Amino acid sequence: MLHSKFGLAALLLAATGSAGAQQVLEYDQVNLGDGGHGLAGGALAVRQCYLGSDDQKVALLPVFEYRWNNGFFAGIGNGVGYNFSQTKGLNYGVRVAPDFGRKEDSCDGLRGLGDIGRRIAVGGFYNQQFGYGLSVHTSLKAGTAGGSGVLADLGVAWTTPLAERTRLRLDGAVSIANGVYMQKYFGVTAEQSASSGYAQHVANAGARDWRGTVSIGHAFTPSLLFSAGITVRELLGDAADSPITRDKNSVGATAALAYRF
Repeated sequence: MLHSKFGLAALLLAATGSAGAQQVLEYDQVNLGDGGHGLAGGALAVRQCYLGSDDQKVALLPVFEYRWNNGFFAGIGNGVGYNFSQTKGLNYGVRVAPDFGRKEDSCDGLRGLGDIGRRIAVGGFYNQQFGYGLSVHTSLKAGTAGGSGVLADLGVAWTTPLAERTRLRLDGAVSIANGVYMQKYFGVTAEQSASSGYAQHVANAGARDWRGTVSIGHAFTPSLLFSAGITVRELLGDAADSPITRDKNSVGATAALAYRF
């Protein structure tokens, strides 16, 4: 039972990473606790206003995730999908999830670039736990960035107990996107250049960013879970070179409290 409690506690940070708006988008990672359990609660997140912004925003976000014993799951962070694996420590499957897009009036640095519409994206995931607290987590999401964008996330994590009810987790990950996604989020067309004042910029397919996260999960009781983490990020390649990128390096923080049922 201790392992399942911390599996759900780790899910808190992933859920809050994509659970509300573009300004707090962390990355696309599917985390699933044991079947027949759910989480409901809230989180406080501090992130860049948009990826590449030199401004930060604070957001209070809802947390809700549930996984059934038959493999289906649904939630704000993970979306709706199905896990084909019946093996402990191994998850792989398909899902649909919202892509929240981007509003140009949400941040000063986006003025004149236009909106990126909200979409329902489809994709898959593969997560596996190994010995000594090591695990890998991967996901692929297609249909982002207005419809034809593709985003893949590849990461590795290490978890170790600090006390009976407390665990430390270290994550490292990279995001890779196709040309449509990169151009939508980091490119500047001639029309956008005329309306925003930014220089034109072509953003090609490639690595979007790398990041590292240090987080702590604590179970106050078997049902009351807390998780908090700090993430450092660096934009790469054409994302870092984009004229809309005012700061390619950032630090964000998330704290979440949820009830397990």
